[in-house]
Amino acid sequence: METTKLKKNAKRLDSLLKVLQKIILVSMIVAVCIFLVLTIANAIDSNVIIGDDLHEIDIGPITITLAEGYTPNNNSILTYGWILLSLGGASAAVTYYAFGRIRKILESVIQENPFYASVGKHIRKLGYVCVALGIVKNAAGILETHNLFQNYGLSNLLNSTLISNITVNYQLDFTFLILFFVLYLLSYIFEYGAKLQQLSDETL
Repeated sequence: METTKLKKNAKRLDSLLKVLQKIILVSMIVAVCIFLVLTIANAIDSNVIIGDDLHEIDIGPITITLAEGYTPNNNSILTYGWILLSLGGASAAVTYYAFGRIRKILESVIQENPFYASVGKHIRKLGYVCVALGIVKNAAGILETHNLFQNYGLSNLLNSTLISNITVNYQLDFTFLILFFVLYLLSYIFEYGAKLQQLSDETL
């Protein structure tokens, strides 16, 4: 009874991940198409307005509204957008791959063999996925900060006799390494379990 319920839940989760993979794929295709249209439109007419809320900067709970004429130009916006899209695409690709690895693990559960030899390898690959996503997340944070200073000229916007200096403090998050090592260890535990199951089957 428990095995039947486990297989049923595994099949449902597998179907959900399959749908999510398709959503990721379609979303990235749509995003690329939108940026292509904007890039072509800007090439045809440089006066075209890209976005209607680019005069607002969110810094935590604070929103700064820029005066007319201080918003970044279209080329800067598109350059930043394409770089951000590339990072988003890398993140989406890695997530798509991760869902694929999880589906492979679920496939073993559906076949009533959770300690299949390849499960440990798939878990280890999920660990590498965590590292990739962590790197992309940190890179996106650095890019966002750089955009504020480069395209919006934040240092000039805050020019005041009350402010003597503006320092950028890049905050890197390395918690993804902890998850990587946990998954890495778990992969070897599963591989050890697979070997024990193989020895048990051979003994029987």
